[in-house]
Amino acid sequence: MTVWYGCFALASYWEFVLITLQRVSLDRYLNAIESGIYVIHIFVIMLITFQGRNWIPKVLKDIVRTDLERGYAIDGKRTKKFIALQLFLVWMFTCLAFAMDIWSQKCVIFKSILSINSYVMPNIISGLSFIQYYLLLQGIAWRQRKVTENLERLLLQLCNPRKVEVQRYRLQHVDLTNFTKLVNRTFQYSIVLLFVGCFLNFNLNLFLVYQGIDNPAIDDWAKWLYMILWLAMHLGKICSILYFNHNIQNEVRLFFIFQQIIN
Repeated sequence: MTVWYGCFALASYWEFVLITLQRVSLDRYLNAIESGIYVIHIFVIMLITFQGRNWIPKVLKDIVRTDLERGYAIDGKRTKKFIALQLFLVWMFTCLAFAMDIWSQKCVIFKSILSINSYVMPNIISGLSFIQYYLLLQGIAWRQRKVTENLERLLLQLCNPRKVEVQRYRLQHVDLTNFTKLVNRTFQYSIVLLFVGCFLNFNLNLFLVYQGIDNPAIDDWAKWLYMILWLAMHLGKICSILYFNHNIQNEVRLFFIFQQIIN
């Protein structure tokens, strides 16, 4: 893994020297910073993977044990469909990015390889990494919903529910809240780097739009299509992060509403 990362960083350096620095426009500086962000991001993902080898198996065992104790039935088909959808989106981005990158580099092989290494491959890796993050958040939201449903059922069945039962669901809610914090803390640097990379890419595309208005190049379709693909990819990741976290917050809000009713 260390050797691979060294080769990746070296290839990114040569892309910077042989391609990015040869550009005369100001967008080369934004490209250079974006490439540097990707080098750091891949290092962070590798660090998360290395650290996770120790605690991830234990956490997964605890999740399975807890689900069995609480009688939760996991919808395996739905989970597989979710993973398949996420993998399909990454695969679709990979195919389109490879094709458009080669097109935008005028089919010059060494330039395409360096560009794909510096910009496309880091986003493929981060996309695969965030599938785990989305899956964990989706699982947390589902379990929060189960806790809320159990609390609601207890409230409907008993006018004055026992404090022991209510406390049990409160502890389950606290456990899920702590696990949410652990997941977000684990991915926090990766998320920050994703947002920074998206911000830089948005500014780069905005600069290219203004540049295109001043010097319109109608025949340069590759540049515009590539720009749209990158914007869609970055916005998709950001919207997914916000969406899954928002789902958890909605479930937490419902739990507190029922808790206030009981109190």
